[in-house]
Amino acid sequence: MKLKVISFFLVIIFGFSDVLFGGVRINPSYDFFNSQKIGVNRLILSAQADFQTEKLKYYLDFFGESNLNSTEDYSWRTAQSKAYLQELYVEYSSDIFFAKVGKQATRWSDSWVLPSLDIWTARKYERLYLDPLAFQLTHSSGVSLSFSKEKWQLDLVGFFDAAEDTYPAFLWQTPFEKESLNPGARFKYDLLGFQNSFVLARSLKKNQVGYGVNYAFEKWVPKIEMGYRENEQKNVFLKYKNSEFASLGADIFIGKFTLTPQYILFTEDSDVDHVTQGLHYISVLYTKGIHELQLQEYANTYYKDLFWSFQYAITLKQKLSMALFYQEYKGGNGSFTGLVEEKTGGEFIGLKFQYFASLL
Repeated sequence: MKLKVISFFLVIIFGFSDVLFGGVRINPSYDFFNSQKIGVNRLILSAQADFQTEKLKYYLDFFGESNLNSTEDYSWRTAQSKAYLQELYVEYSSDIFFAKVGKQATRWSDSWVLPSLDIWTARKYERLYLDPLAFQLTHSSGVSLSFSKEKWQLDLVGFFDAAEDTYPAFLWQTPFEKESLNPGARFKYDLLGFQNSFVLARSLKKNQVGYGVNYAFEKWVPKIEMGYRENEQKNVFLKYKNSEFASLGADIFIGKFTLTPQYILFTEDSDVDHVTQGLHYISVLYTKGIHELQLQEYANTYYKDLFWSFQYAITLKQKLSMALFYQEYKGGNGSFTGLVEEKTGGEFIGLKFQYFASLL
């Protein structure tokens, strides 16, 4: 009876006549972190809702944060409290064709570390150190189309609002020149088990081309990615028109352990010296029943940046999760990590409490 009532209201709101199924999930959480200079005391609510007919899917992803500390403790963040939609789209699908309209996650990379071929996803750098990765990301809005066969897939996008990076309040927010249309294409092809991706895109007046390949063995998946960018933006921070990157990484599965090491060489168009920088990253995840351990390490060898974190979480009755959290970061003079270290003291220790609920 409850599902029928909800379906009736969905018919009124969305204008379709036959809701087959749907769901609403909420994830309230409370975080308490402490460092040498500041404290973090906040409430977060994330929620997802999806409803589906025979061929249409409606999806919404919401995030809201309320910070309970004084303004001074959040001077290194962009805002004390905020709420926004991370995703909001409608999707149509058939056997070989998929289409999405709205704000959507469109990832063309096998890597979570930048730089990469993840062209349509930007980062909220003020959330880099305290939030799960999903809360750090912001996505583009527009239309995406996919044509898929057994051995190949073609993805086409046209975004009218390309995602932009944002930085903490104490850093200058680079003003991007925007365009009304940001198009892109990706062609994926399976050749003897090698998954090849060819990318061509233009976003925020940046022309980008790239290539990625991976191969799935039984216990590990090695992957290579490379790209080149020509920047037509005009601002004082751009010193060079071109930049490039190349990365080597893997997903490794050993029993209950999942390891994701990666190494990247890259240049930046905002770097005065235009040197080739190197960074390495590794995540080690161990899961056993209700227990989860995760270690992460990230370093930029040029700026001498170093970040690492440890988290132990336990989930009770699949509803409540409690986690102990520790992280430390050090940065070279003038680097982003160094500035955050100066503001916060360089390390956090704290607790996270999360509750998982499904309303449908």
